[in-house]
Amino acid sequence: MTEDRVLSAADTREPEAFTVTRYRCPYCRRSWLSKKRAISHIAKCWWNRGCKTCRHADLMGGDYVDGCGLGEDLADPDAPFGEPPRILPRGMCPLWEPS
Repeated sequence: MTEDRVLSAADTREPEAFTVTRYRCPYCRRSWLSKKRAISHIAKCWWNRGCKTCRHADLMGGDYVDGCGLGEDLADPDAPFGEPPRILPRGMCPLWEPS
């Protein structure tokens, strides 16, 4: 059984607008739908008192960090076997100073 639907003036076929809440990192401007993921990112963001904005960082061309001028160990502790460790820039470093 199908019911015939009567269209009224209020029943239009236009798209409806709606609002979506997103959470954005105040340092790098990335955004997420989940507040939990945004908070997790902010703690690790390279721009949040991290290597990319520190005057002690040894930058090799652009934003790539090659090491720390203060000798802080930035090597990946879980590098694949047989490969040299990768440099992992960090955020929230206690030795950070503005560049």
